[in-house]
Amino acid sequence: MHLSQILAAQAVLVASAHAQDVLAQVWVYSTEKCAGDSWSGSTDFTVFESNKVLSGGEWKCMYGTSKLSGFEDSGTQYTIFVDQTTIPDDCSLVLYQGPPKGEEVSQGECQTYYASISNSGGGCVKTQIQHDFGYALCCGSDCEAAAAPPPEADDSAKRDVKEAKDVAQPAPRDVAAMKRTNPLDRLSRREDCTFSGEGDSVTAFEPQIRLAGSVNCPGPESCDQTVQFTYSSSVTNTYGVSSEIGASLFDVISLGVSFSAEVSHETSKEFTWSVTVTVPAGQSGYVTFQPRTECTPKGKFSGGKCKGAPTDIEGHFCYQALVSGNPDGQVSFVQDI
Repeated sequence: MHLSQILAAQAVLVASAHAQDVLAQVWVYSTEKCAGDSWSGSTDFTVFESNKVLSGGEWKCMYGTSKLSGFEDSGTQYTIFVDQTTIPDDCSLVLYQGPPKGEEVSQGECQTYYASISNSGGGCVKTQIQHDFGYALCCGSDCEAAAAPPPEADDSAKRDVKEAKDVAQPAPRDVAAMKRTNPLDRLSRREDCTFSGEGDSVTAFEPQIRLAGSVNCPGPESCDQTVQFTYSSSVTNTYGVSSEIGASLFDVISLGVSFSAEVSHETSKEFTWSVTVTVPAGQSGYVTFQPRTECTPKGKFSGGKCKGAPTDIEGHFCYQALVSGNPDGQVSFVQDI
């Protein structure tokens, strides 16, 4: 079956899309001349209205498993050539891959984006797609929202930390490390404020952050590029309260939660350090950072002195994970054309 037929069928089932909702058909080929036939060496990525990135609105990523006949296959990804003339003006085709390694709360194929291709130049440009991949179309200023997973992927079935623990088995815990990073675990439970969420923390990754500047590799071989940047971490939560509250209640939370890594539990902390990424030969783009966090199991606070935390709803706090004192996370190169 043709890839566009497979993805179109998924769109009907997942996004309830119809023919009149088609925004574009972006054609890709197996050769640098962007030439092929309908049976081998070419396919199209059908973009529906619901697959358009909306800043602050609802949109859906188109995703699936590809089996492309006639395309170069490395075993994990295909090399493709995108016909830029089939991308609408002021828009870009955005390609996604699955969650970073170690993610325990998967948001699917549209969690990490790795290429953004506009119609600038109107040529035939080379990139790669994973066997399991996702794509969407972003236009104008809405392209700034392409780094965050679609809102529809942020539902309780996928982002509820407590439920995710039931289906995702965490990696073995380093007991010695947990004791080093939880100096408060031997304190007595406070009666004036307690947290019902207990057990192991869950690893989750925040949306990508674009680092300043651009990188490129004009030569025939891949290049290693070093980028220095500054990043400010903060405590996040699903209670709708300030990061200060999550920081002030860390002593209460850590009594029952075992964090698998050192975490930053300050209200806000600024870090400056350098990272190195590999840029494929002949490509240019920029570097992104996807912060890794450790999140508490879902729970409620109770007691009269919980420092502003709501006691009537369940939720969780997430803290920035650290490695050797620096924020942990996934550093990626994003091809930008």
